[in-house]
Amino acid sequence: MRLNKFHVLLALTILGYTLFEYYRPRPVNWTPTYANKDKIPYGTRALFGLLPEVFPGQPVRTLRVPLSEALHDPELPGESSYISISRYYDPGEGELEALFDYVENGGYAFISALSFPDSLLHRLSLDMEDIPGSKTAHRIRFENQQLSTPYAFPKSGSTTCFKVLDIRHATLLGTNEYRRPVHLKVKFGRGSFFLHCIPVAFTNYYLLSPGTASYAFEALSYLPVAPVYWDEYQKQGRIGSGNSSVLRYIAATPALKAAWYVAVFGLLAYVLFAGKRKQRVIPVIAPPKNASLEFIKTVGNLYFLKGDHAHAAQKRTQYFNMYIRDKMGINADVLPQAELAAQLASKSGLPRGQIETLLSEMDDVQHSDHLSRAALISLNGKIEAFYRHTR
Repeated sequence: MRLNKFHVLLALTILGYTLFEYYRPRPVNWTPTYANKDKIPYGTRALFGLLPEVFPGQPVRTLRVPLSEALHDPELPGESSYISISRYYDPGEGELEALFDYVENGGYAFISALSFPDSLLHRLSLDMEDIPGSKTAHRIRFENQQLSTPYAFPKSGSTTCFKVLDIRHATLLGTNEYRRPVHLKVKFGRGSFFLHCIPVAFTNYYLLSPGTASYAFEALSYLPVAPVYWDEYQKQGRIGSGNSSVLRYIAATPALKAAWYVAVFGLLAYVLFAGKRKQRVIPVIAPPKNASLEFIKTVGNLYFLKGDHAHAAQKRTQYFNMYIRDKMGINADVLPQAELAAQLASKSGLPRGQIETLLSEMDDVQHSDHLSRAALISLNGKIEAFYRHTR
């Protein structure tokens, strides 16, 4: 195949676009994953890496299984802390029951999220409400005056705060500029829940920003120095714990995710437009010809060439009768000559006298064994005249 200018230009365009995409700076991913493996602004890799300094000498274990499995471990220490930083905290009912049992038996649960399940809030006599005002940033301060205050976080990071329904078991740890609680301690059995509703405060971006770097450590300082269980199951599921999910991995990788969508939509387009059963072309079958007319005409021509004018005229007469039967629906064999002349004159538009002359000559041919050449030519001329007028 010869390459023309269009093919060369297309190849250079594709090559140029590929090189541009490969070498251009990657855009910043602002997705709030809160995952401890992510270095992006709203990941929590920095905080997770510094936990051994916040809880010196204590092990930090990542949970990649449901709480109903992780917190029923018989080797679980008597005093330990469970930490969950996520966009939405939404464990199942069985997991919540396991968490309640864990805290009631002396554990500590620190949970920071934008929203919490109603069953958890009701059990702790809490509710959530919208933050009033239209400011673009929150100014968060601790109630403990020994801690550095205040800290500024974007309002987009949280639009709600807590509403305490029973103050007997709740301790206020942090508030926003409207003195609404955003950080609470709720006593439950022998342990305590620490609930926090501005999870962006624990992300890489704010942990590495000078004005907010110390907030996360001060918020976690309320927890005892004890073994830590960091929950990643709510964000990453079981992947990486021996139960890998291919689809989870594809969804977590932008390039693979885009390729997956292209493949799925391409397959759907193929099914809709090109996947239909291709039917072979149906050949056009011509209607069968009436070969009788051709046969009679051929036989008549043979009689004429042999000089048998009478038989040639009879074949021409038969041919004429078949013609008017097929063309006009008139059966010459069953009609009297007068009625036949009338119908032919009516349907052909020729004068009746001309039709009667033609039929008379044809009748003479049928009863004659000999016919002159001149009579045959005269009869043939009248028949051809009839054909030219009716075709």
